[in-house]
Amino acid sequence: MLNIDLFHRHITQAISINHQLHPKLSTVAQFSVSNVEPTYNYLFNLNNTLYDKFQFSTATLSAQWSPFSNSE
Repeated sequence: MLNIDLFHRHITQAISINHQLHPKLSTVAQFSVSNVEPTYNYLFNLNNTLYDKFQFSTATLSAQWSPFSNSE
């Protein structure tokens, strides 16, 4: 069963940078901003303030260690 009425208008913009610190160690840093607007009648009540649109910001740092990799 699929409820088609309950979707969100979701737009995400992101920027990332990749860097190989060592032949066996690579890193990624990413920052993203998401704008979410429900397409149905929805309000979030937080301390008597009503919100109908939401914005999320996230930062991600990651590292990948590949000790058995032979690629250069």
